[in-house]
Amino acid sequence: MNDGVKNAYNNFKKKYGVDVIKRNLPYKAILVDDTSNNFIKNIQMEQSVMKFGDYIDYYDESANRLDTYIVHSKVLSKLYYDESEIRQCTEELRYNATIDGVLGVVRIPTIVFNGTINVTNGTYFDTLDNTITCEVGASKINEITPIMSVTKPFRFILNHQYWKVQGAEGSTNFVNGQGTIFIKLISANDGSSVDDKVNQVAYNETVPIVTTNYEYTLTSDKKDISLENTRNYQTNIVCTRDNLIQSNPVLSIVVGDSSICTMSSDGEITGLSVGSTVIVITYYDKSITLNVTISAKVEIYTLTGNSSMNDSIQNTYKIIDESGVDSTLDYTFTISDESLAQIVSTTNSSVILVGKNIEGNIVLTVTNKLTGQVYTQSIQTHYNAHTYTIDAIDPTSNITVNTTYSIVANCTEDGVASTPSTLTYSSSDTSVAIVSNGVVTGLSVGNAIITCNYMNVSDTITVNIIAEVLEKSYKIVTSTTQTDVDTVSLGYVRTQKIVNSDLTVITTGEVFTFTLEQSSKNPSITPSQLIVLIDNVLPTSCRLNPNTKNVIGYFWLVAETNGIISRRELRVKYLSGN
Repeated sequence: MNDGVKNAYNNFKKKYGVDVIKRNLPYKAILVDDTSNNFIKNIQMEQSVMKFGDYIDYYDESANRLDTYIVHSKVLSKLYYDESEIRQCTEELRYNATIDGVLGVVRIPTIVFNGTINVTNGTYFDTLDNTITCEVGASKINEITPIMSVTKPFRFILNHQYWKVQGAEGSTNFVNGQGTIFIKLISANDGSSVDDKVNQVAYNETVPIVTTNYEYTLTSDKKDISLENTRNYQTNIVCTRDNLIQSNPVLSIVVGDSSICTMSSDGEITGLSVGSTVIVITYYDKSITLNVTISAKVEIYTLTGNSSMNDSIQNTYKIIDESGVDSTLDYTFTISDESLAQIVSTTNSSVILVGKNIEGNIVLTVTNKLTGQVYTQSIQTHYNAHTYTIDAIDPTSNITVNTTYSIVANCTEDGVASTPSTLTYSSSDTSVAIVSNGVVTGLSVGNAIITCNYMNVSDTITVNIIAEVLEKSYKIVTSTTQTDVDTVSLGYVRTQKIVNSDLTVITTGEVFTFTLEQSSKNPSITPSQLIVLIDNVLPTSCRLNPNTKNVIGYFWLVAETNGIISRRELRVKYLSGN
């Protein structure tokens, strides 16, 4: 048959075929009813799918039920499809068993012969010789074999009647796992109180051990695997049981040379050293071999950072390795348009950028200084309509020449207080005052206006620079025109004067107070023993009157005005001599 006819048939099957299930997989099939028996159908399916003795499920929409059929005869291979006869199962053989290590109930769909068959529901009501024959497909051989080896006849409940196994009557062309087996049952009346009559499961003293006859598959997405040393590769190992993918299959994994690589239970291969080896994976009776080659590792670095920025947040871009660790190599950083963004700072492998509040796009280029390898990232800059304010605080007093004043400026951004790092300053008269980083320095007497700029707003303060105030000093003397003496003779008074430190007469109106202090040179003699009276006190002079008891010694004369203190050590002596 040519391809055109074959395609026409496949389209016909796709359109008019029914859905059937074989070992959990769906197929399209053409079903044709037998004219003489409602339980027999002719089936056509794609090639190499059906086997004699297979079970096929078909949902009968007209009867609203799921029916199970056995491929009841040899499968005939046609030119473009396989064909066979299928017969509907009318009962289930049920028994307790340990199934793959777990206690449960085995259910074997079967075709019952030798009984009076009810055409409507497929159950039988009577037999001629108290025996019936049950046909079972070859795919259930693992469930049938255990009950044939039981010493006592195995019991079943069928159609709420008790039956015992008499034996197997042989098979029809049971070769290479294909065919059907006929089990002969005889009617029995030995029900037990422990039988599950509701679910029609008879109790048997021997609990068979059943290993399910599953069909397994084992596949891998790749069989030849190459990766670099210390890197990982996750294989996609798929295991099925009766065409159902198993979520946690138990695998046997054997690595030929475990110094080359390892493989975890979930299929992840990790390179350990340069070389080649094989990994053999086994799942039940299926095995596959993976050829693994490990080469030297080539370190991979990437450039990370945000793809957009604005003017209020600094963004960090850096070169990292595959583990997310900063690179230790040295790089250079450039941006394509400095009118849109600026570089704030850099390290050997990172850069901080901030936008200039203008819509646009820039490209950050990072170059490895040693190898010349280039990394780039496109970054979109955004405009934000911020609202800014600045309030610069005026100084509360004058600023003296050669002294400084630190400007206090309160700033807000969008109504929130901020501490900007981008304030700029200027002076209206740099001969009077200069300003740098918010610090004003007075240079000469006069006034200057200092302007403080923050983003698109500004504020001003006025500074008044005054002359430098020099602290005055004074001197105590007896005369500025004659010999200055530091003694007072007994029997005579002595006038002391206050003059400027340069011995000029004071003309600025200062008024002094005069007191006496103890001298350490004669601690047992007090100043009042030496000088009994200070009189003739004028703003800048006073007269000292010595004692009349011939007490001689040292004392201090103290003159004070406006917090400025002048002191002179004097001595009372005899008229002649010391």
